[in-house]
Amino acid sequence: MPERYSKQLKAIFSEFVIDTMNGIMVFDGKDQIIFCNKVIAEMYGLIDCSSVYGKTFNQMAAHCYHTNTGIIIDTDDLDSWLAYAKDKRRGQQYRRFEVDLHDGRWFLISEQLVHDDYIVMIATDITDKKNAESRLTEMSKELFLLATTDALTNVFNRRHFMEQALTEQKRCQREKFSYALLMLDLDTFKAINDNYGHACGDTVLVSIAKMIKKELRDYDLLGRIGGEEFAILLPNTSRKSALSISERIRCSIENLNIESKGHSIKATVSIGVAFDKNADKPLEDVFLIADKFLYHAKENGRNQVVLCD
Repeated sequence: MPERYSKQLKAIFSEFVIDTMNGIMVFDGKDQIIFCNKVIAEMYGLIDCSSVYGKTFNQMAAHCYHTNTGIIIDTDDLDSWLAYAKDKRRGQQYRRFEVDLHDGRWFLISEQLVHDDYIVMIATDITDKKNAESRLTEMSKELFLLATTDALTNVFNRRHFMEQALTEQKRCQREKFSYALLMLDLDTFKAINDNYGHACGDTVLVSIAKMIKKELRDYDLLGRIGGEEFAILLPNTSRKSALSISERIRCSIENLNIESKGHSIKATVSIGVAFDKNADKPLEDVFLIADKFLYHAKENGRNQVVLCD
């Protein structure tokens, strides 16, 4: 190649490297910086390149760590982190990874070992991509909640409760655990709607759902399966515990004062409990049993728990 073209190419390349939107940095075999552009300097929390040359990767990382600028280094032990980073950087010919910065930006980093153990690092701003991914994740969560959650009471809707209950029942069967299924229905709910209005009725449903949640364990399942009807599945539960939890729920609701639109409303619930010791009954049958005993609770005067024999 003629020398004049060689000089032109070097000038063009130099201008491109300095002005490109990508960050470019070169480390020598001793891990000292011999070249960087402004993008990389800012990525390490520095204003320009003049303060970067001659510094090592460890010094740059320590600067970010101690000043809370540039790249986020999430560790309680910087020395161990630096040792780990050294093994990664010098342990493979090429690698790619993502880093986030204290100013909210994200970069995709590629590092390549070249002759004489030099490292060429290129950083590409992927902030827009990460933000789009974050928005998509949030939208997916919202859609999942809409598909699985009762909009009023914020518990599982009927369909999702049935799906989760079947999964939990099969798990209990595999692990030879017993479980209980509770069918819970508000007593005289129509009268509440007629006397106080449907808005107050909605408040009653929300308040009762919250109260039930407080009485359940983290792994219990709760769903609204009808207008004023809820279902509860208690995995890995004995008959005695199922009865105790059911009574606790009933008493808590009976003692609950629900304030809505200037009214103080009292409510009670009837609960039918089915118990499957070996988790070997079809789930549909267990629902029918719980529903049967809920009917007995209603017929026997309401505001009570009836547990199957």
